[in-house]
Amino acid sequence: MLLPGLLASEVGGQREFELDATTVGAALRALPVAGLVLDETGAVRPLVHVYVDGERERDLDAPLAPSATIRIVAAIAGGSYDRSKMVPMRLGGWANLTIVVGHLVALGWAWTAFRWVDIEVEMRELADQSAALPYLLTLLVAAFFLIFGLYGLSAAGDLRRLPLLRPVLGFIAVVYLLRATLLGGIQDVLAGDVKQVMFAAIALLIGLCYASGFRTLSKQKRMDTARPEPSS
Repeated sequence: MLLPGLLASEVGGQREFELDATTVGAALRALPVAGLVLDETGAVRPLVHVYVDGERERDLDAPLAPSATIRIVAAIAGGSYDRSKMVPMRLGGWANLTIVVGHLVALGWAWTAFRWVDIEVEMRELADQSAALPYLLTLLVAAFFLIFGLYGLSAAGDLRRLPLLRPVLGFIAVVYLLRATLLGGIQDVLAGDVKQVMFAAIALLIGLCYASGFRTLSKQKRMDTARPEPSS
């Protein structure tokens, strides 16, 4: 039996197991990570695929030859993560959701908030075109932070896997790291603007959280791509 890296991480990194079983179901139930492979009814979880000697097998009652090789391919989902490695990713996700709440609450005191974050002039110019534009832009920005947060929690395993998870994490990390450095952060530090330096520091921390998640998923993908040929 050969496990993918994410499941192997739940059993100390062990990827291969020799099991004495006469059916596919019996072999799966004998695994120490059986609860991540099978659901409460004993059926294979939707994101798990089972292959016997290279052929997809859906019948848990299918008999096994003594020399048969079972390989499990598991999509990235909540239960199959080594969650200790995704704590920074989870923090980054919740940080974005906190920012979303802050934007929504700030709508009640919009112009005070715009003034505090030093964008009042730009928002006044938008308001000259339409009084609703500053509020609509705030909601649009909140929507982006919401997407960022959901992708962070998806990567941490708290939500189902979202499309293009790894590249989106990389994109979010780049956005935050650029904000913290080239797109204002370094300039704010040189100017001694304490408030903007604080914003840049927050962006840096969140960017590093997402970069950590991107690195973890990239490493896992390399491990699964380079998996050795199973011996049993």
